[in-house]
Amino acid sequence: MSSRFLENQLLPPEYILARVVPTAQELVYGYQQRWVDDDGAVRLGEAQYALGMPQTPSVEEVALLLRDERYNVERLMYAAAKEIEAEGSPLEGEEPWRVWMFLAFSWALEHRSDYDDLMMILQILWADFGYPLEIRHLIRWVSQWPGEPPVIDSLLPQWHDYLVGMDKKYAERTACFAGGEWTPTNSG
Repeated sequence: MSSRFLENQLLPPEYILARVVPTAQELVYGYQQRWVDDDGAVRLGEAQYALGMPQTPSVEEVALLLRDERYNVERLMYAAAKEIEAEGSPLEGEEPWRVWMFLAFSWALEHRSDYDDLMMILQILWADFGYPLEIRHLIRWVSQWPGEPPVIDSLLPQWHDYLVGMDKKYAERTACFAGGEWTPTNSG
């Protein structure tokens, strides 16, 4: 994600875990794309382990690292990527980038006051994730004239509906791994 709006911006593990516990494949993707750092990878791996989610041997090792062993994270995540590559491609609709797209858009919208032009940020994110068709109706390529209300204001209800739907999808998936006993901390 070269043009990503969060250049050097990591998503906090607390933020991620309030919405979803990523799968091993999603964790590796997020680490490779720098959405999480070494500590974040360990925290997400620990959450997977605690729920009994399937993990590659290397992701399990990441989850069980002691604080003074964190220097091993990069090596183990590289090994996990090789393990996942050997497993083959994910099913259509379950690609690991999808959870990170949801998290990135969720973060941007929740922190919209941090950005001068949120619509531009959303457009950049859309491009960074390969222009997925499922959200193209939420992207508007319209310039804002001085004094006009922001274009994003008219789209906020649709963005809210999309994010609530994705929250529900990932909460249900995570609850399946947790034996039905998991609720995201941001649900209301």
